[in-house]
Amino acid sequence: MLMYTDEELLDKLNEQNPWWVTDDVVLDDDIIERELESEIKDELDERIITAIIGLRRTGKTTLLKQQIKRLLTDKKSKYILYFSFDAMEKQDKAIRKIFQLYHQHILKEVPSEFEERVFIFFDEVQKVKDWGEEIKSIWDRGYPVKFIVSGSSSMNILKGGGESLVGRISLHRLYPFSFAEFLKYYGVQADRLSCHDILEDEIKYPVYSGKIQVKFQEYLKTGGFPEILTKDKKKDYLNDIVSLTFYRDIVTMLPVKRTEVLEGLFYHFIRESGQVINYNKLADSLNTKYETVKDYIDHLESSFLIERSTLYSKNKLKSIRKNPKIYVADHGFSILEKMEKGLRVETAVYNHITRYHDVYYWKDRKELDLVVETKQKPIPIEVKFKEQIGKKDIKGLMDFMKKTDVEKGVVVNKKDYRTETADGKQIVYVPAWLFLLSEW
Repeated sequence: MLMYTDEELLDKLNEQNPWWVTDDVVLDDDIIERELESEIKDELDERIITAIIGLRRTGKTTLLKQQIKRLLTDKKSKYILYFSFDAMEKQDKAIRKIFQLYHQHILKEVPSEFEERVFIFFDEVQKVKDWGEEIKSIWDRGYPVKFIVSGSSSMNILKGGGESLVGRISLHRLYPFSFAEFLKYYGVQADRLSCHDILEDEIKYPVYSGKIQVKFQEYLKTGGFPEILTKDKKKDYLNDIVSLTFYRDIVTMLPVKRTEVLEGLFYHFIRESGQVINYNKLADSLNTKYETVKDYIDHLESSFLIERSTLYSKNKLKSIRKNPKIYVADHGFSILEKMEKGLRVETAVYNHITRYHDVYYWKDRKELDLVVETKQKPIPIEVKFKEQIGKKDIKGLMDFMKKTDVEKGVVVNKKDYRTETADGKQIVYVPAWLFLLSEW
C-alpha cells in the first residue's frame, strides 16, 4: 500500500521540483561534468528508458539535476518532473499514482495531449515494487514522455525492471571519481592516454606531471567519492555511506538475518581488497554457513560495495567454480579499515579498468593480478607498487604471456616508465599515476 495520501504526495512533488517556481536548478559551484554525462545527454532525445546505477554518493542525483538544469534552458519548467524515493519505504503502485497526480494537478493536461515532451526523473527507483511494469504501462501507450531513472542496487533495478523493459532500457554505471575526474575537480590539467599509447610505448609525459603526482598521493588517501573531498570528518562520511547502503538498500530490500555477518564480510574485504577469498574459511571465521556467505557477498556486490574478479580461463565453468578475488568499490574505504598501500593501488587500478572492460585474474604456479578481456588478445597487468621490481615480481606475468601467446604485458609500478624485452616478450612499465589517466 502507498504510504502517502494524494495531498502529501502533491506536497512532495512541489517540494522536490522548485524549478516549477524559480525556473532554475541550484547546484554547488564545485560541480564538474562527469565522464558519463555525454552518454546520458545523448540519450535525452531517444525513445528509451535511461537508467543510471551505482553506489551511493557517487553523484547519481547530481547527474540527474545537471540534466534538468540543461533542459531548463529551452523547456518549460513544469514539463520536467523529479521525484526521489530514497527516504520512502518500499512502495506499491507509486509511479502511476505520481504520474496521475502530476498530469492532473501540475500540468492539468491529459497525457495524450501534452503540449510538449515531458521528462520524468525517478531517483532510487528500486524502492518501488515492480517499478519496471509501472513505467512500461505508461511508456507503452506512446505518450511523449522520457523516463530517466537511478538506482543503488543492481539486483533490485534488474529484478524490478525484469523482462518488461528488455529492449526499452539503457543501463549506465556511475563510479566514484576516476583519477582524471579528481584532477578536473581541482582544476589540474591532464591529457588522457589510450591503451594503445601504453602498449606501443607512445606515452607523452603530461606537462604538469609534478602536480599530478602530488594529487595522486592525495587520491590514494581519500578515494573518489565526490563529496568526501569537502569533508573534514572523512571516516564519519564513509561510515554513513556504508550504513545507508546496508540498511536502506540491502536489509530492507533483501533477506538478511545476520547484519553482523554482512558487516564483518565488508570490513574484511576492505582489509584484503584484491585477495582471492575462500568461502569456507570466511564462514568459519564469521561463525556462519557457507551459503550465507555466498548470499551476502551477492548482496554486497548488487549494492555496488564490492566487485568480484573471477579466474581467467577459456573454460567458463572452471572460471565460475574457482574462488574469486574481491575488490571494494573504492580504495578510499581504506579510511575505515587499514589496507596495505600496494592493495590500495591495485584496487584503484582494477576499478579504473572495469569502467571499460571485464577484468579477471589468472593463476597457475604464480598469480597474475589482472587480465583485461578485449576483442583482440587479452592484456595482462601486474601491479607492483614498490621501489625495486625483480624477475620474481613478474613471474606470473611472464608465465601467462608464454602460455597464452601474448606478446605484451604491463607492470603498473611506483615510478618507472620504460619498456624492456624479456624472453622475447615486451614488458611496459608504467607509473600508477600515469596509468590511471588511460582510457581503455
